[in-house]
Amino acid sequence: MLVPYSVFAMNQLGWFDGLNSSLINSYLNDLLALPIILHLALIPMKYIVFKDENHALGIFNIIITFLAVSLVFEWWLPNESDQYIADYFDVLCYAIGSIWFYFAIDKRQAKPSTNRTYRRLENI
Repeated sequence: MLVPYSVFAMNQLGWFDGLNSSLINSYLNDLLALPIILHLALIPMKYIVFKDENHALGIFNIIITFLAVSLVFEWWLPNESDQYIADYFDVLCYAIGSIWFYFAIDKRQAKPSTNRTYRRLENI
C-alpha cells in the first residue's frame, strides 16, 4: 500500500505537474481513491474491531464501497451542485482501483469479514 499513498502524495505536491498530462491530472487521484479508502477502512477493522492481522474486507464490502463512491461522486453530487462534474471515466478508475485492491491486498488476507462476524455472534 506504500505505492498508492506515495503516488497520491506526490501528485498532491505537484511532482507530476511538469508532465502536462491531462490523463494524470484528471484520473490519477480517482485511480488511487478506492485503494486508499479501502485500506483506511481495513486498518481499524484489523486492529480494533476483529483484532486479527489477517482480516480481509471481502469482495462484497469492496463492491458496496465502489458503488457508494461512484454514486455519490459521479451521480448525486453533480446533480446537486454545479461544482461537480459527472465523469464516467472516473467510475472506470474507481473500478480498476477496487480490483487492484482486491487482488493485491485483500485476497492475500485469510478470510472475508462476513465469516468471522457470524462465528463471533455464535459464541455469544
